[in-house]
Amino acid sequence: MFKQVMTAAMGLMLLGAAHSATAAAEVNTQNPYIMMETVANQTFDRFKSDKVKIDADRNYLKVIVEEVLMPHVDYRYAGLKAMGRYVRDASPEQRQAFVDAFRAYLITTYADALSSYTDQTIEFAPARKFDDAKDVRVYVKIAESGRPDIKLEFRLRKQKDDSWKAYDLKAEGVSILRTKTEEFDGLIRQYGLDKVIQMLKDKAAEPVQAKQEQGHD
Repeated sequence: MFKQVMTAAMGLMLLGAAHSATAAAEVNTQNPYIMMETVANQTFDRFKSDKVKIDADRNYLKVIVEEVLMPHVDYRYAGLKAMGRYVRDASPEQRQAFVDAFRAYLITTYADALSSYTDQTIEFAPARKFDDAKDVRVYVKIAESGRPDIKLEFRLRKQKDDSWKAYDLKAEGVSILRTKTEEFDGLIRQYGLDKVIQMLKDKAAEPVQAKQEQGHD
């Protein structure tokens, strides 16, 4: 249930905002608030323009995620954080392998989320000043008739080149990064880091599920 809420929330937010604006030709990565909305717009435009390809092959959603979303996700930072205490003892090769597998895992996770999109209403909270900030929270609300609103909080980090990238999502106050860190801690302790890396690769290789195949519990 938690995973479905978190992944669906990500996909719904990224798609839903596009109803209110036209996607820009380029993403203003210097402003975290504008960046989030612009990426949402561009994702939705791709979702519409490539509908024939998506209907023919649901895995094409991974291409959209790869090309439109991932350039704005700090997957390396998130991946190393998700390794938790094991990052210190891991070799450089293991760290890189984990980050690469984590990135591929995110692509599949986000693609599954996009597959569940219908027509929810998305509201971005007003932008705040971020002149001297290194870490910013972007607040979003997802509303759907007959269901309680879902409150989201996206965390973004300022990069060395002053651009911004997202690295975490909270749904109703629960952090997906913290949750994954705790999950991986148990798995690495039980199976070892190399085995967990392979688990992530296997999960990333799974096909995107069609809407009717996804559970709703």
